[in-house]
Amino acid sequence: MSANTLPELDRAFKSYASFVADFLAGQCDPAVAGQVVSVVAGLEEALHRQARDETEIELRLTDLETELVRRLEAIERTIAEALE
Repeated sequence: MSANTLPELDRAFKSYASFVADFLAGQCDPAVAGQVVSVVAGLEEALHRQARDETEIELRLTDLETELVRRLEAIERTIAEALE
């Protein structure tokens, strides 16, 4: 597990926030449980957003690399033609 991923949840829970809500139900003051669930939901969303952003950056880097290779190949052809 990397810093921006979460381990798999049991299929009974759709999110870590729902897991925490279920875990804290009846164990502490509902207001406290609500605050904890809110924080967990915020952290979970931030991690998902970070993962999406990293994927988007990877895609942009791949596009940039492809464009650089295309340009380098064009330069190589131009040089080869000039040397003929």
